[in-house]
Amino acid sequence: MPRIDLPPIWHAHRFSSVRITRSSIARLAVPAAPAARPGQISLHGLSPLIKAELKWGLHSYSQRSDHTRWWMHAILRVVNACRGLASLADFNVEAAGEHERMIVNEIRRDLEVLYFTPAETKAAGYIDFEHFGRRIGKLNSKFDLTLVPQQWLRDLLRDYLADLLRSVDSPRGRGTYFAIRVAVLELGAFLEARTPDGGHHPAMLGSDAVDQFVADHRGRARDRLTSLRPNPNAKPAIITATTCKSTLDILRKIMRTTFETGRADQNRPQAGVRVRLPRRRQGNLPAPQPLLRRHRASPG
Repeated sequence: MPRIDLPPIWHAHRFSSVRITRSSIARLAVPAAPAARPGQISLHGLSPLIKAELKWGLHSYSQRSDHTRWWMHAILRVVNACRGLASLADFNVEAAGEHERMIVNEIRRDLEVLYFTPAETKAAGYIDFEHFGRRIGKLNSKFDLTLVPQQWLRDLLRDYLADLLRSVDSPRGRGTYFAIRVAVLELGAFLEARTPDGGHHPAMLGSDAVDQFVADHRGRARDRLTSLRPNPNAKPAIITATTCKSTLDILRKIMRTTFETGRADQNRPQAGVRVRLPRRRQGNLPAPQPLLRRHRASPG
């Protein structure tokens, strides 16, 4: 091993030379954690990608008015756990604490808007409300559509939701989006179970299949039977007169929009489908009744 002569001033401290070994070099090369500074977050020593991801996550958090509470000590633990990782995708959330897991998941959620385009989310089977500048209260912006069994029907649902999110009068409540998805799930589940090809070829979907769906759905509402659509998180839903009316109204709107926008012919059913879906009666007023003439007896 080479010997290194030290500066003359070091001789006063009784150091004349030092032997450098591989073990001593390895000990000196270990990066030290940055000194703790109250109220400051140091990203020194992190990989460039994970440093940029953490910066974006902290910036996005500061821009939200409805954000959760991130404690400083939890943020520092996340930063320290990221040392040696290439990106946040390598972060082991299962081994982290509850608060640290929440922080990492929220940052990952904010990064999905950058990493995935609207076309990629459509191919993956979901729609991201953040791509349209929308955030619905108490609703995950990553709105899942994968339970719709037919690809063409899933695409129609996604395009219809995208049109709603682009409009100036976009619905603000989560119940509207749930109702739209439920309506399409009802039709998809019926086609999957009752049509010969499972409803996977929209060009073969005619008025007969729609008539059967309307009759089946109304019969389930009349007898309060369970729905055909999958419900992985709870028991099968019961069809009522209210949900039946909502489902048929929504499906008619979706089919009408499909034909009016002139989307690809191979991704839409026959034109008779829209006609066969029941039309909603305008208003809630009762049907007009004939006027009754009052005959007053003339005085005798």
